[in-house]
Amino acid sequence: MTKYNKISCAEPHVAFYGHITPQELLTVVKSVDLYNGFLNRFPIYYAKREKSVPVPEAIPKSLTEGLANELMDILEWVKEANREMQRSECFIALWEDKYEKLRTLGTENSVERALLSRAAHYATMYSMIFAVMDKSTVITAEHLKASLAWIDYWHQSISYIYSTESKRAKDAELEEKGKKVLEVIVREIQASEQGYIGKTPITKAFSGKFSSQEISEILEYLQNKTNPKIKVDKLPRNALSISLC
Repeated sequence: MTKYNKISCAEPHVAFYGHITPQELLTVVKSVDLYNGFLNRFPIYYAKREKSVPVPEAIPKSLTEGLANELMDILEWVKEANREMQRSECFIALWEDKYEKLRTLGTENSVERALLSRAAHYATMYSMIFAVMDKSTVITAEHLKASLAWIDYWHQSISYIYSTESKRAKDAELEEKGKKVLEVIVREIQASEQGYIGKTPITKAFSGKFSSQEISEILEYLQNKTNPKIKVDKLPRNALSISLC
């Protein structure tokens, strides 16, 4: 319900489903979205193409029709009557064993912990969905095990994206910024009679664009590359001597 348009829905049922590349996800999702309870409402599953098939075979019509008929049968069962779901004793036993772990996935204050804070809630929903797919009003341990497998997939996806893919995105960003900084370094050294420069000319060239910390990160990246283009020596009072290799 909204303040000025008080319209409500008696039986709300809304779902969001979409695709995004890891690089775009890391770019468009701000840090506030990671920790304000927004993004943890959307389970994230990482998938990639296993092999390239130039001319893929068509999915057999019998297979799609069979799956569609099975789904329609389940939906008809759902609509037949109002049913109340019950937890079996084996479900409760397994749930009590896994509950605390589900509540604390990932290290404290980590991205994993923030994005998986609703894992226990989703585990119960997934379990119920699997029970419904069996046309059963009793949620068993087997349904919970299937649900936990999806939660684990979610956890692994988050870990991969925010470690491996995050590092790739950061390196790509540093590479792009490094090209611009290197151009300034080459230009300033060529204009200098000393054969080296300090950090000040770079700071002035990128004033308002890169912070001092960003410039330090870029310089470290440039000198630690496989084939470094620059050499950075530390001088007294935190001064730097930057020269070309």
